Amino acid sequence: MNRRTILTGSLMTALGLGAGLLGPQATAAEPTVAGTWVLNVPASRSTDPMPKSATRTYELVRNSERMTGSVDTADGKDSPSQDPGVDTVVLTPIDARTVSFVTKLARKSVYSGTRIISEDGKTMSLTTKGVNPAGKPFESTMVFDRH
Repeated sequence: MNRRTILTGSLMTALGLGAGLLGPQATAAEPTVAGTWVLNVPASRSTDPMPKSATRTYELVRNSERMTGSVDTADGKDSPSQDPGVDTVVLTPIDARTVSFVTKLARKSVYSGTRIISEDGKTMSLTTKGVNPAGKPFESTMVFDRH
């Protein structure tokens, strides 16, 4: 192999690996969380009051994801959180479309759940259990549509 062949092969490998970070248009088989998501209130449910609207924007940054102001790494380790009422979040990948999460305050779990992206990449579901700021247990399933 000559130097040009090696460089071309390396570039193609890098582009192939990076394609997964570009979003659902990059590979239909494995949609990513990257993009803007709007809460589908009629499809969602919660034991706590449901917001009338919500929008989340995710961006992939190297091996981490940024959600509207917070940067979290899916590596199973505590990461600082900007969410109110918690100081760290742990994201653990389950498969290409599923991530489990645990939020903590002073090292104690506040709420946890899973985030699942649909196979077609158009819907995201967040299923959460925990304790609300008033100290009462809650459960919710929030459904978001990609926009």
